[in-house]
Amino acid sequence: MEVVGLHNDAHARLVKTFQILRIGTLCERQTNLTSINLNFQSYLPEADLMALNTMCPVLRSLNLTYCTQVSSKIFGSILKMPFLTDLNLTGCTSIEPHELRLIFQTLQLIKFTCQYLVLPDNLVDAPYPSLTYLDLYSCKNFTDETIKLIGTFFVNLLTLNLFSVKDLRDSGVDMYLKANQCPKLLDLDLGSSWSNLSADSIILMASSCKMLQRLSLRCLSQVNDSTIQLLSTVSPSLETLELRSTSVTAGAIVHFAKFPRLAKLDLSQLLLESSGELILNKCPTIQTIILSSTLTMQRPPQTRGNYQ
Repeated sequence: MEVVGLHNDAHARLVKTFQILRIGTLCERQTNLTSINLNFQSYLPEADLMALNTMCPVLRSLNLTYCTQVSSKIFGSILKMPFLTDLNLTGCTSIEPHELRLIFQTLQLIKFTCQYLVLPDNLVDAPYPSLTYLDLYSCKNFTDETIKLIGTFFVNLLTLNLFSVKDLRDSGVDMYLKANQCPKLLDLDLGSSWSNLSADSIILMASSCKMLQRLSLRCLSQVNDSTIQLLSTVSPSLETLELRSTSVTAGAIVHFAKFPRLAKLDLSQLLLESSGELILNKCPTIQTIILSSTLTMQRPPQTRGNYQ
């Protein structure tokens, strides 16, 4: 059941009543639930949210995206979910920074998403080997110490999203490189329209990830053809490269061919729509090129691997 286009108080009460029934009654009848998605639900009753840990004792995945009423009381209930491994708190702006820190002291998460939140000064203070996925998209209070702690304590991290993290700087990358780093990292997003990172720091961070398969540098004007040339020498495992809204030109095509495993390129908003066929001819490993929001080129199946 979905209720859409509701604007007045009567309709709002209808939505609220429906959600009370859905969460309270459903959870009471389905105590074996392991995953609950409550994203964008703005009328959730506090009592039900606080009781989730008892109504759903084996819950493993909880999505509370933009559930803005998540209070300290509700957060305390989340910390009592012993089997929880996947938590999404995107847009839950009522959560205090020090409460986020409690997550890494209490739970053993594998996947954690907290976009748009304010980070604590010390995100984590001890090894946290269970975490493999961390999404800090547009988080505030991201400091040099934050990236250092990520590199020190999240030793099994596979995915790290730092898109639109305003305060990621060269000095932070230096601290990250001096830490243990994240040797298993496969997916890294450094994109941002206001990044303070230099091209040199981008190359250094990418080169520290020996197994890196996906790298997003979207919206970084400092990324140009020379950056791609250097990247081709330090990231041999790269399979996906996102370069939307960078300073890359057709001059980088010769460097794309040097990536031994590169299969997907995002070149949208670079005015390279006419270069798709040339890239496929010059770069035999590339299978997909995104050239604009409306134009994606795929290598024909019968010619894959046969371009000369």
